[in-house]
Amino acid sequence: EMKSVRFWDYSYGFTLYADWTPKDGGIELNTGNFSTYFTLSSSCSVTRYDNYSSGTATYNFSISPKSSFNYSSNPKNPESIKVVIGLDITAMSFTYGATPSEYKIEVILYKSNGYSYSGTRTYTAAAYENYWDDAIYSVDTIIYK
Repeated sequence: EMKSVRFWDYSYGFTLYADWTPKDGGIELNTGNFSTYFTLSSSCSVTRYDNYSSGTATYNFSISPKSSFNYSSNPKNPESIKVVIGLDITAMSFTYGATPSEYKIEVILYKSNGYSYSGTRTYTAAAYENYWDDAIYSVDTIIYK
């Protein structure tokens, strides 16, 4: 049963979102709350002859649970969690707020590894591309504390 404390006039074309909590106490992990429970750390370097030429971007990243949570000890948790990182290699040092999506990096976080992962990917960087922007592009599972 859904209840609202506010009347919404559907004729204005608003999009409403609901955040559901499973009755069994699980946490529905998604892109909006991923950083509450996990940390994405990253760095990126570009090597090239000069700024006028293309080069190689080396993206290093790691994902790990926040220290305040111990997910792997709960038997209700899944054996793996699929996470997709969105990555943009760009010539601009700022972003416009969109989720990065030039490259999509699929990562599987295994319970047996404490839901931690680290890796490296390389991409071709065009002239003047010296910056990176990354974010969790997709994740959808239920976890338990």
